[in-house]
Amino acid sequence: MKVEDKVENILREALKLEERAIEIYSKMKDESNDPEVIELLEFLISQEEEHRKIINDRLRVAKFLRK
Repeated sequence: MKVEDKVENILREALKLEERAIEIYSKMKDESNDPEVIELLEFLISQEEEHRKIINDRLRVAKFLRK
């Protein structure tokens, strides 16, 4: 397997992990009644969304460079 393929695979797996974390934190937030917990989970969700954006950007670059 080429290095480029490995990089794309790693980025795709990282993206899945970020998306799963968003799902988990969102579910926890929906089930919570504690404002402090909700605030923390909203912060964590925003962090994971930023990570997802960064990974997507890098994945687009990796795909572009393969052309």
